[in-house]
Amino acid sequence: MEQTFISEALKLEFDLVTSKITFTPHPEGDLIAMASVQDTLGRHYFLKEIQQHSLHKGLDSNFELLSNCRFEKLRLVLPVRARHGRFVFLIQGTAFLLFAFETLIPLDLATYSHTELLNVISELHESWTGFQLKGQPMKSYRAWLERGLHRTEALWGEGLPLIERGKEFLSSRFEELSKPKANIHADLHKNNFFMNSTGHLTLIDFDSVKYDSILWDFTRVTAMFSRFSENKIFLNSNSVNELQTFLAAKGLAVQKADLRFLIARVHLGSLFTQSSVLTPIEITAILKNFELFVTTEN
Repeated sequence: MEQTFISEALKLEFDLVTSKITFTPHPEGDLIAMASVQDTLGRHYFLKEIQQHSLHKGLDSNFELLSNCRFEKLRLVLPVRARHGRFVFLIQGTAFLLFAFETLIPLDLATYSHTELLNVISELHESWTGFQLKGQPMKSYRAWLERGLHRTEALWGEGLPLIERGKEFLSSRFEELSKPKANIHADLHKNNFFMNSTGHLTLIDFDSVKYDSILWDFTRVTAMFSRFSENKIFLNSNSVNELQTFLAAKGLAVQKADLRFLIARVHLGSLFTQSSVLTPIEITAILKNFELFVTTEN
């Protein structure tokens, strides 16, 4: 996208006169336009493209609600409101959000325990109680899980234990276990947690917020404490035990095998991102070894 179009849109929407625009790659390799912006007064901003479907799920309404949320243990980084009162604006038909720049340091998981983060997210859910967030039905938790199974099956074929376990879970236990719902973030991962300059835990990227199963957020938190390396998932066994206990306190009796599948689905996203640059032999080797948590770490 030409910088002239961006400058004109920022002037129109925010009365912002730009002096410098620098495009930056997305940290996860997604084909999403991102740019740092500096205006003539020396102020810095961050510009992020959002998927067009977000316009149809009430993203502006969601940001309006979230902007009124006050939460002591967690800072929410929300976009700048444009002059017309909305947050989402268009540049040549593409939807964007503008954020005021601030110094953020990636969260060191050694400074926050797994249980602490689970409790923070639980309190976030509670603070959003009563909000009518507008989610995108086509991207429900079930649809996200099913898409992971379908894509894995397309890359590997039938019979992979991961696929069979996932199918069995979705057909027999998912409906009951997914009943406890809340307004959730739905895209929790280590690249969305930071510490700000005053030492406050900070969360970004609210494009996917929706009303759905609490399992989605909590299993994604636990996935942050495992790692995908050498074609295997290395899971901190204590994390699964803690998650199972944590969910039991909320009335959810989830089997460890089911939790492992749900956490594995998070890591499959990383594999799908790489699939366009990996050879079929490399993909086969990864999926062949992609047993659920073939090893654990304490």
